[in-house]
Amino acid sequence: MHKPQIQILLSTYNGSSFLKEQLDSILGQTARNWQLLIRDDGSTDGTREIIQEYQTRFPDKMKLVSGGSGGDSSSSFMSMLPFAEAPYLMFCDQDDVWTAEKVETAFHEIVALEKQSPIALYFTDMKVVDKEMKKLEPSFFKQQKLKPEWSENPYFAFAQSMGAGCTMIFTQALVQQLHQIKTPLFQHDHWLLMHASFYGKVGFSAEKTVLYRQHESNAVGSHEINVAYFLAKITSVQKVFSRWVYIKKQFGSHISIVQLMRAKWKLNRERF
Repeated sequence: MHKPQIQILLSTYNGSSFLKEQLDSILGQTARNWQLLIRDDGSTDGTREIIQEYQTRFPDKMKLVSGGSGGDSSSSFMSMLPFAEAPYLMFCDQDDVWTAEKVETAFHEIVALEKQSPIALYFTDMKVVDKEMKKLEPSFFKQQKLKPEWSENPYFAFAQSMGAGCTMIFTQALVQQLHQIKTPLFQHDHWLLMHASFYGKVGFSAEKTVLYRQHESNAVGSHEINVAYFLAKITSVQKVFSRWVYIKKQFGSHISIVQLMRAKWKLNRERF
């Protein structure tokens, strides 16, 4: 296989119920110059057997990378980045389904965005579905009351993640710019979005490129935006302060706690 333009990073853990459907949707992509890197986090349910089966069938397209077991999903995804050498990278969850043109469309978008800055990230909307793939919500953005254009403002990006990792494509230059992440203060996709907004360019689309499956075993899923959620957000001063301390350490002492708090308040006020 020629060196792929795109490497897709898939983290798995006990995902045998839905993994084949996801792998088949990746194999069905209209784009072909991609490679799937898979890291399993110690599955005990047959996930590794599924991975081995697909590796045997498609040895040029799928590669299992090491990294041991243990840790959360964000740590798992971040541990895969050193194995990725392609110019463009994507995250992939084990239980979703990708639309057939997801990779091709994302590639064209990130190439165009990269002309404005080598540090670039692009993300899209999703359809929210149940475990049987029945539609729950037509738009993840609308369900979560998120405006993707907020991601263009670094303080808004520091305060709130607007894009799901499974919809993102980003440049190798962005990976090289990343500071050390501290989980669970930040999720992997939020961390990359913060860097792209602060150092480079963020692009987005309302196109739904993922069927985002919700089930009882989701590591991270969609949640209802209600009064209880809003109150929890605006009263989580300690978490905002802890994030600010770490952001300031990584991004520079000029990062203002006042501006971060204002951004957090404004975003949650508009989401309520």
